[in-house]
Formats: sequence, C-alpha cells, structure tokens
Amino acid sequence: MAVVRVLLAVFLVAIPVSPAGGPPALPSRVNGRGLFLRDASALHSRARGGALLERDLAALALVAVLGVAAATCVLIVSHQDEVLVERLGRFDRKLGAGVHFIAPFFERVSFSATLREQVLDVPPQQCITRDNAPLTADAVVFFRVFDPALARYAVTDYEASLANVVLTQLRAEIGKLTLDETFAARQELSQLLLAGLSDVARGWGLQVTRIEVKDIAPSLEIVSAMELQMAAERKRRAQVLHSEGERAATINRAEGERTAAVLGAQARREATLLRADADREAQIREAAGVRAAVEEVAAGLRAAAQPHTGAPVDAADFGDRAAALLLSRAQLRAHCDIGRSASSKVIFLPTGMAGGGRAGGELARGAAAQAAVGAAGAAAALTAALQGECVADTRDELVFRTIKG
Repeated sequence: MAVVRVLLAVFLVAIPVSPAGGPPALPSRVNGRGLFLRDASALHSRARGGALLERDLAALALVAVLGVAAATCVLIVSHQDEVLVERLGRFDRKLGAGVHFIAPFFERVSFSATLREQVLDVPPQQCITRDNAPLTADAVVFFRVFDPALARYAVTDYEASLANVVLTQLRAEIGKLTLDETFAARQELSQLLLAGLSDVARGWGLQVTRIEVKDIAPSLEIVSAMELQMAAERKRRAQVLHSEGERAATINRAEGERTAAVLGAQARREATLLRADADREAQIREAAGVRAAVEEVAAGLRAAAQPHTGAPVDAADFGDRAAALLLSRAQLRAHCDIGRSASSKVIFLPTGMAGGGRAGGELARGAAAQAAVGAAGAAAALTAALQGECVADTRDELVFRTIKG
C-alpha cells in the first residue's frame, strides 16, 4: 500500500501543469542532479500531505460508521404501534411504545404495525342473486391488528387476503337472496359477513370490528325494469287512492241520503201521528157531538110522545129513532149538495136507503103534526130546515128532487 502511494506521488510530481492551463509539459533533464533533488523534496512533502488526508478521511469514515450504528441501534416506537425485531433472520421479540436499543448489523426491524382501527375499502364485485339477477356490490371492513407477529408471519398480505375473503363471502351470501331481498337485507348481510370473517381473520392476528355493505347496484337493464315497475306501482297506488276516495265519497253520500231519508221518514211519521191524533180527536169530538145530538133529539121525541100516549116510553126506541132521524138528515144534506151541482140532478139510491128516506119522511111528517102540540118543537124545526120531500117509485128507488135548487 505504501509503495502504491509513493508511485502515485512520483507520478503527480513528474507531470507538472502548464501555467496557462494547457497540457502538462514534459520534465526538463538539463540539470539532472538539481532536478532530482528538487523532485525528491516535493515528493516528501506530498507524501506527508497524503498521509494527513488519509487520516482525515479515516476519521470521517469512522464518524460515519458510528453515526450509522447509532442510528440503527436506537429505535423509538410511537404510541399504539408495535415493532417486530429479527436477529440474524429469525423473529426475536416485539417492541412496544418507547425507546429501544437493538444490536447493529445483527438485528433489524422486520415489521411495524399499528394497533389502531383501520379501514379496508373492498373493491366492487360482480354478484349473481338467487333469481339470476346480476348486480355489483362492495363493502367496507373495519379491523385492527391485535397480534403483529401473526399478521407478519401467518399471511403474506393480510389486507389483500382480507379483501378476497370478504368478496368471496359477499358473493356467497348474495347468491342466497333474491334481488328484492338484497335491497332490504343489508344489515343481515353485514352480520353474516362479520360472523363468517371473524374466525378467519383471528388466525391472521386481525380483529374485524364491523363490515358495512356500502353499495348494491344492479345492472342497467334491471334498473330500467325497476323504474318501469315503480312507475306502474305508483300509478296503481294513485288509482287505488282515487278509487278509495270515490268509495269514501259514495259512502258519505249514501250516509247523507240515508240520514236524510231517516229524518224524512221520522218527520212523516211524526206528521202522520199528529194527523192521526188530530183525526182521532176530531172523531172523538164529532162522536161526542153526535151522541149529544142523538140524546137531545131522543129526549125531545120522548117528551113529545109521552103526554099523548100516556103509556110507558121506551128510551132505547126513541134513541134509535133519533139516530135514524139524524142519519136521514145527513143523507138529505148530502143529496141537497149534490143536487145543487149542475152536472147531476138525479141520484139513484139503494132500497135500504129508500126505506130510510121514507122513514125520514114519516118522521118529518110526524114531527110536523106534533108541532101543534108544542112539545116537539125541536123535531119540527129540524124537518122545516130540510125543506125537501122524498118520493118512492115503482122500482123501489128513492128519487130526491130539490125544491130550492
């Protein structure tokens, strides 16, 4: 090594540099002895300077080596992180948070993991439902590393492996459902994926906290069909609502009509009852008046007949006579009213009524005969008020002719 340094120094001294910076000039051999002495002195000085330079370089190299060694042997681990250290290629220990020292050149950091929860975005995956409907689904996995040694040595890439397992289970679970069920079963899908992935991930030193199915997107053809179906469903619901509105309106109208009919029937019933009560009261009063009239006429007839006969008088007989007299009177009044009409002047009555007419005439004539006595004034006044006469023809019919039109 020293010989090489001397030869290098001789070569550098033997080749001078031109002042103008041109090519080096060849050494002059004019004064051989003087040139040799000068070259030997220069060579000695240059050798001493090279030794100093080598010493400085060695010092710098030593400092660099010590710095690298210090940098590699001192290790600072952050909070919620763990570091795996290998010694001569084999796993040695785990280092937690804090300052640690490792042997340089013999030990190295092979793996650094965080213990915090991490998020793995699973890429979209093509899936087929149970009713053969294609769709695209993706998920988000939340996990944490609880054993960095298993995560480092049990699997090559735990994130890629975890994503592949999630995709496989996602395809399998969606294949068990129909298209309509997949849209409503996201929570169930997440729970099934979490239950199936937890055991596998635990063997890799991972703890899966939850899995969320982020998106389920059917194909464009299915989306178009679903839009048509939703439009038809909205139209059907609108028609149902319209028909229900019409039904409610019809029911309301029917209820109103029924209520009106019930109220009208109640009003008519009350009016009928009132009319019936009025007719009943009128008939009662009329019957009372007729009874009083019959009693009064019978009393007059009895009082008129008793002084002349001197025999006992039958009250019932005079009552019947009085009733017949009043009935004949009413019939004659009706006939008089009909006779005053311009459309009919002749009335044909049955034989019974003709007999009643004769009886009425006889009663009237008897009452007129008894009027002279003075006791039968009421019967005479009644007969005079009638001012009519009854004639029976050969056909046993009563013909009444009105004297005063």
